[in-house]
Amino acid sequence: MAGIASARLRAGRKAEKAQPGRIDHPEISMDPSVGMENGVQLAVIDIGFQALSIFLNLILLLFRDVLGNFFGSILGLFTGTTP
Repeated sequence: MAGIASARLRAGRKAEKAQPGRIDHPEISMDPSVGMENGVQLAVIDIGFQALSIFLNLILLLFRDVLGNFFGSILGLFTGTTP
């Protein structure tokens, strides 16, 4: 019973301390520029990942073409066909 009473007392103190418009979590900010900075950072990261993805896809296409011709030529030596 003592645990329940102390928990209710703590909850009451928290309710008294909390005020409308006040944020009790320090990681949440009311400053709108903070959210904008985070949004811009996420957009830059997203653009960076898209650019990296395009670059890696181009390299993959190049290697697939070059390696395909290379191994096709080697295979052609044994089978008498050409790619």
